[in-house]
Amino acid sequence: LANSAGVVDVSLFHLSGSRVPHVSQSTPASGLRSDRQLQTEQTWISVTPRNVFLASAETFTVTGAGFAVGDEYSCSARLVPANPDTCTDDTDCVSSVSSVCSSVLVCLRTECVQEVSYATTTIAASISEVLCSINASLWGSCFSSGDVELVVRSSVNSQFVEIAYSGLVGQDTIGFLESWDFATPASGNKFGFERLSIRGSGFDVEARYLCRFTFGPVSLDSESTSPTNPNEIDCITPNWASRSGLGGSGAVTEVALVKESEVVFASTSNTYEFVELT
Repeated sequence: LANSAGVVDVSLFHLSGSRVPHVSQSTPASGLRSDRQLQTEQTWISVTPRNVFLASAETFTVTGAGFAVGDEYSCSARLVPANPDTCTDDTDCVSSVSSVCSSVLVCLRTECVQEVSYATTTIAASISEVLCSINASLWGSCFSSGDVELVVRSSVNSQFVEIAYSGLVGQDTIGFLESWDFATPASGNKFGFERLSIRGSGFDVEARYLCRFTFGPVSLDSESTSPTNPNEIDCITPNWASRSGLGGSGAVTEVALVKESEVVFASTSNTYEFVELT
């Protein structure tokens, strides 16, 4: 579309350039003007970036056609569970998780789906581009990382109506990537066996993680464990004094979080000091 979506008049011309009159334009008129009109619809075709870390409210650029400059738009992230509950309206969708997370369950075509949006709307700057925000950190607080469906809506008569996607198959998704922010406490007994709490977003509660402590060429791993929730993992520190081979001395180690042999992205550098307690 070269213009905003809406109703357009359709005309038929001879090759000579003369217009063929519609019956609604004849005298006397014998048809409705609406019979020669076409309703054009808004559509979206792509989104960038395609992958973001679950650390904050993220902004996405949605491209499409027929957007109305000055109108309000919103974006949401949607995930249909493997075995969704059936429903007739949103009140039928109940979550066993926290009240914050249960508020993002909605009824869609008789199935309860998970949906997270951002509290603000955006104004279309052009007929082909909308900037949207999604509260990625809220998603990471409730659910695991992974691919989610992007839902774009426009405001119509004070209600937000979903806009159809017409791009390539599978390109209407966003990859929410897990990440972690900090570990606490910052130090502990060099003989280990103390709890180290890792805080982040989007942890998979069914996966196994371990904490890796590195000082120079030496690395020691904790035993693997599953997250307490999508935001927290508790590791038990290893016996650095006995296993490091550094003569039992303490050390300030670099901390890494590892999931199935892959290092999880950390938004900041984190250290843990093995000390001798007196």
